[in-house]
Amino acid sequence: MAWATAANTWTKEDKSAADMMLKNLWDFFKLFLFPVIGASVSFSSLPVQTFLQCLGLVFSSVVIKFLATFLASYLSDLKYEECIFISGIWTGKASVQVKYSFLI
Repeated sequence: MAWATAANTWTKEDKSAADMMLKNLWDFFKLFLFPVIGASVSFSSLPVQTFLQCLGLVFSSVVIKFLATFLASYLSDLKYEECIFISGIWTGKASVQVKYSFLI
């Protein structure tokens, strides 16, 4: 929605300035992003115990993030269905934000 509003209401100069700023940010952060994407782990070389611990950690973190988001939305007087929906949406978003916050 924000991009559609900007495209329809901003002047050409404003769009160019925002585009240049985003390109500069991308040039800086891609230095941190691509080494992480390029890193690979061979699951066959991991001990089974370590692999199961990693799966447990990911599962528990998703559950904790879901519950924290549900509680926050529930305390803001939303309907139960809205709380479930928001929790599902924000759990994935929070995972991506946390993952890349370690790169900065």
